[in-house]
Amino acid sequence: MRNFPHKEVQPHGFAGKRLSGYAGIVAAAIVAALVLKTFVVGAILVPSGSMESTLLPGDCVLINKLVYGVRTPETLPFSESRFPAVRLPGLREISRGDVIVFRFPGDPDASRPGDPVYFVKRCIALGGDRVELRNGVCSVNDEMVPQPDGRQSSLGSGGSGSAGGEFGPVTVPKRGNSVALTPANYSAWENLIRREGHEVEYDLLVGVTIDGKTAKSYRFEKSYLFVLGDNRDRSYDSRVWGFLPQENVVGEAMMIYWSWPEEKPLGNLLPDLASIRWDRIGTYVR
Repeated sequence: MRNFPHKEVQPHGFAGKRLSGYAGIVAAAIVAALVLKTFVVGAILVPSGSMESTLLPGDCVLINKLVYGVRTPETLPFSESRFPAVRLPGLREISRGDVIVFRFPGDPDASRPGDPVYFVKRCIALGGDRVELRNGVCSVNDEMVPQPDGRQSSLGSGGSGSAGGEFGPVTVPKRGNSVALTPANYSAWENLIRREGHEVEYDLLVGVTIDGKTAKSYRFEKSYLFVLGDNRDRSYDSRVWGFLPQENVVGEAMMIYWSWPEEKPLGNLLPDLASIRWDRIGTYVR
C-alpha cells in the first residue's frame, strides 16, 4: 500500500479569522492614535516670527496636553453633534513664563471667534495680575519681566502685526473679580462681556445695561491670561486682541521635533536636506 504525503488542510474559517485579527489590530491602532492626539500630545507648526528666538518659523512643536488638564472634545470624530466640553484635572496650573498653545479667541472687533486657529505665545500674567508696558519694558505686579533671550525691545517701532510699546496698566480679569463700568471704560470691556454670553449696551441717558438691566459693575465669569510673543516688536498678542480665556489653552509647548525654513519649498533633495535645522530638532521649549 503506497503512502501519500499528508497535506494539511486549513479550516475554511482560518483566513477569515486572520483577516479579522489584522482588522482588529488596525482598529486598535487608530483608536490609540486618536486617544493620544486628543488627550495626550498634539503638534503645531510655527507660522511666524512672533516667538523668535525661542521658536522660529517652520519649527514643528509637540504639545503636552496633559499638563494643564485635558479638555474633552466638543464634537465626536466624524460627527457634527456638539456637547459641553469639560476640563479634566491637570498635573499643575499654568504659570507665568510658560509657552502655551491656545485656541485664538478672535479679533478685537469680533464678539464671537471664527473657525479654530491655534497660536503659541508666552504667558506673562495670570488672572488678578496687574500688567503694564512702558518704553519697551514689561512689568507684572510692579516687577520687570525680561525677554527670554535678554535682548532689549524697541517696542515703539510698530510694524505689521506689532502692538506698539505702551499698554496699561490693567488688571487681568479673574473669575469672581468685579470691574466698575463707566462711560470711560465701557468700550474696553464690551466685547469681553459679550463673549461671556451677555448682551451689553450703553445709552447716554440710561448708562450701561447688561441683559437689559442697568449695571454699575460686572463680575467676571471666567479667568483670563495675558500673553506676549517673545519677539515683542513683531507679535500679534494680548496687547492687540485682548485677554485670553484660560479655558482656550490646549497645552504647553514641549519640544521641537522638526525644523525647516517655512519659505523653503520641496525640490532638489540635497539642497533641501541641507536646509533642515538639525540643531533645533529634539530641543525642549523653554
